[in-house]
Amino acid sequence: MKPITENKIETFAIEVLQTMGWEYMHGLAMCRTRDTLLPKLMSGEVSVKL
Repeated sequence: MKPITENKIETFAIEVLQTMGWEYMHGLAMCRTRDTLLPKLMSGEVSVKL
């Protein structure tokens, strides 16, 4: 039997979430978005609708 690795679990989870309508974004891309968006959120320039 092949061992179950963290990468296999992560890939499976991403695929399941994508079939449910979630969009995948690599962590580095999220950091860039966070670094440019956070100051705007804190200043009130933009807001988040829940």
